[in-house]
Amino acid sequence: MLQILSTSNETSTGTELVQNGNFSEIGSDLVTNGDFSAEGINLVDNPNFTDTGSELITNGDFATGDMTGWSVGSSGDGVTPTAVSDGSGGYGALISNGVTSGNSYITQNSVFEEGKSYKVSYRIVSNSLPLTNFLTLEDYDVAIPSTVGTHDIFVVGLSTELRAVFKRASANTNIVITDISIKELGADWTVTNAGVGNIVQFNENGAYLKRTVSSATEITQSVYDITKNYKVVIDYSDVSGGVSIEANGDLSRTSLSEGVNTFYIAPSSVDIKIICTNNTAEGTVNSVSVQELGEGWSVTMSDGSATTSLKYVEFVETGARFVSDVTAAPYLYLAQSTLSSGKLYKFTCNVAYTGTGVIKVYVGGESTSLIEGVNTIYSSLPTTANTLRFLRNADDVDCIISNVTIQELDPNGYWTLVGSGLTIGEDKGIYTDAGVGSYFKNTSFVVVDGKTYRGSFDIPELTEGGLSWQTALGTVSISPNYGAADTGLTFDFVGDGSTGIKCIGTTLDNTSAITNLSVKLLGTYDDQSIYVTAADVQTIAQASVYYLVELTSMGSKNSLYFLPSSVVPNNGRYTKLNFTVISKDALPQPTVGIISFYDSVGGFDTYPMGFYEFRIYEQTSSTNLDPLLATGLLEKGFAFVRDFSGNMQELTDGFKEYNPTLTQYVYSK
Repeated sequence: MLQILSTSNETSTGTELVQNGNFSEIGSDLVTNGDFSAEGINLVDNPNFTDTGSELITNGDFATGDMTGWSVGSSGDGVTPTAVSDGSGGYGALISNGVTSGNSYITQNSVFEEGKSYKVSYRIVSNSLPLTNFLTLEDYDVAIPSTVGTHDIFVVGLSTELRAVFKRASANTNIVITDISIKELGADWTVTNAGVGNIVQFNENGAYLKRTVSSATEITQSVYDITKNYKVVIDYSDVSGGVSIEANGDLSRTSLSEGVNTFYIAPSSVDIKIICTNNTAEGTVNSVSVQELGEGWSVTMSDGSATTSLKYVEFVETGARFVSDVTAAPYLYLAQSTLSSGKLYKFTCNVAYTGTGVIKVYVGGESTSLIEGVNTIYSSLPTTANTLRFLRNADDVDCIISNVTIQELDPNGYWTLVGSGLTIGEDKGIYTDAGVGSYFKNTSFVVVDGKTYRGSFDIPELTEGGLSWQTALGTVSISPNYGAADTGLTFDFVGDGSTGIKCIGTTLDNTSAITNLSVKLLGTYDDQSIYVTAADVQTIAQASVYYLVELTSMGSKNSLYFLPSSVVPNNGRYTKLNFTVISKDALPQPTVGIISFYDSVGGFDTYPMGFYEFRIYEQTSSTNLDPLLATGLLEKGFAFVRDFSGNMQELTDGFKEYNPTLTQYVYSK
């Protein structure tokens, strides 16, 4: 005897199948440098003036273990310097002096040049008298620390002494010195008009400039591309004023003030110049930074020609200033290749106009004129180009563009848009005068063939037109409220094995929106099997046969017919027939093996629990449910059907089941 289980009659739905049903998924910002700030690296070489040139000392670490490269000498009762161990595997020079007035020294010739700046570094290994300044750099008026350790000093070359002479200057002391290095400061900077009353000195603080005569003292470096814009920051310590930055020749000099100075520059020369502009100018430039503005953006003309005084873009502190006259082509473009063809985007930016005129933006292939203030645009068509582009729309325009962002809508691609007049907002799909047949399709799920699904959605706005939901099996029409929001709209449909579901505009010039799409499996599905001995008596070849199953209730005499969803033939003596029993809220599909024991009101009266007679027929039809049209009977027998809980409590009160405890009397004549 076969046993079949009926499923629960409780309404049930599965998990959510739809991804991004409310259209809220949005990608990250794709624009590079959307605020047009300085994002480039510092283009200045040696920005704080401490970088040095090549080494000017030979054998400063005495690595040869002798005095190679050095001239040595002594006077009075001094002792000639020699190379000695530095106590750590290296060497140093022992400089001693006499008991009374003698001294000793080491020297290298032609190290310094008059007026140039130098960094002198060395290490004192030992000092027999741990005091300071017992060593001198001869003729240079600077303190020479002589305590044990590493020291840096800064000097300017003198005409009276171009040698580097390290000399003992006190009695009864011995000093070991090593790691002597002398390098020129101010590398990469060009100095003009220093000397003869004008001074440029590089030291640990930066570049010190002073002017006392008519010739302008200045330092320069080639850093600019005259086709670009820059942010320049100069940290300056003022003494008497008169030190300026010059970026555009003599026509553009701006005085530096104490502290940090910031400039936005469109240069007419490649050189940045810091200059003393009067005979009392004096100050120290601590550091210089030059950064290219507008990184990631291109400024071009439509015909490839150069920008002009009437058509140009300059990057300023507040954004990108776009200036263009009303004349015809060529057109000025401010652009960035940041889009992908076939995608939808949310665009935002701020525009500040200085007068009449309008600027417009192309998001891919679609243009929109921009208003004063904040602009938010949702592209209404998938982009056909990868360029975000600003250009003049009408009349002369002079405006500041700032805070540009581009974000992909539906970045995971769950929605497909087909037809005209469709776009995605931040929380809805929008029909704007969409044509008949234009549709949104959510492709994030697959509906199983034959199973029942419940869809729901909201219409935040509908001014005209009609909508319907469609699968491959057919169309489900909806009747929303026109002119107002309508929420919680539901529809049921049977799966066809296809991907997703689409919402179709059914009338011309449909104007509406949809959101909060939800699709869930409706009902409970219990996959079951029965085993029959059919193969040994069937007359139709296995490749062509279909089995028709008849279940007739012994209580109600009602019959239920279905074709198995699949067959596993010749399993030993048995053939396995697979089918699915569903709950009352799902839709039976008997031709594909989906059956229900519930009647139209959700009860078991039509197909009650209990004993059934089953018959198995063979046929060549994949759709026939009439045994009279079948080829022949293969097997019959009894089956028992019970509900999911093992009882018959879900029958109506009027149904009388067999009671085996009731005493029955049989009378005979």
